[in-house]
Amino acid sequence: MIRLVLRCVCFVIVMCVVLFVVPNVRHMMSVRRYNLASHRINQKLWALEARRPETISPELWDASASWASISFCNICFSESHVPYEEMLRFERELDGKLAGSIDLDFFEWIWARLATVSPHGSRYVTRFKPNWDEQVQLDVERRQKATQQRQENHD
Repeated sequence: MIRLVLRCVCFVIVMCVVLFVVPNVRHMMSVRRYNLASHRINQKLWALEARRPETISPELWDASASWASISFCNICFSESHVPYEEMLRFERELDGKLAGSIDLDFFEWIWARLATVSPHGSRYVTRFKPNWDEQVQLDVERRQKATQQRQENHD
């Protein structure tokens, strides 16, 4: 009788492990895989800071790189926001773009591409891209004003 009870207890323990632990481990592995890929992509975006063209002010370049990184992290937050395969597709396209020259059009591409990764991405870009657009416009105006002042001082 005791052996039967022990077998039943062992069976219940094994079933609990199979039913509760195994699915959680799978989920944790999936989350870990997503986070590793997200981190890898975000490192590529942060590396843009070192690739500033001379024609773009350091302030605008830093703001643009920051917006790219922050936007990516806020959009590709989890697989429920952006599917893993779509995030990897974004990375492949990003790698192709990074192989070429980088300028402000590159950041326009990032915004446009992030808007297509999911409905969440589209909503995020609609809400926050105008902030970056404003920073670009302010930088253009500041540079134009500085150029005018130099010309006036030169005359």
